[in-house]
Amino acid sequence: TTPTCIAALGGGAVAVGSPEGVQVVTWGRPRVGAGAACARGFQASCLLALGSQTLVGGDVSGHIRVWHWRRGTLKPVVDAEVHASSVCALSNGGDAIFSVAGETIVQQLHVLEDFAVSTFCNAGIAVCSVLAHDRTVLLGCKSG
Repeated sequence: TTPTCIAALGGGAVAVGSPEGVQVVTWGRPRVGAGAACARGFQASCLLALGSQTLVGGDVSGHIRVWHWRRGTLKPVVDAEVHASSVCALSNGGDAIFSVAGETIVQQLHVLEDFAVSTFCNAGIAVCSVLAHDRTVLLGCKSG
């Protein structure tokens, strides 16, 4: 399987996204392959670690999934249909996770409200990257 994205979870654990899903690889332990923590059944397009115990993943169908990484397993928390196309970028804004999918709409998942989805803004132009820092959200547009 060819990896499509990665995210460091901490403690030597790295989440690896692929067309088959997500697998957590733990460095220094034999937890690669069949014995590793996995979430299958979707094509991961991007990953974002929220600290060392929460993982967020976007997929090619426009869904965003959230898992808690506990005791060597990925426990599903949320599976939300957020975009009409493949999620291409995620960013941690503290109380919100921002997502873009090459569309004009930037979506947000509210962490403190059970990951409720809402529109953050309509950029009026296709957005392919997002970076949240403090109270600033930067957007990268396809036109430059």
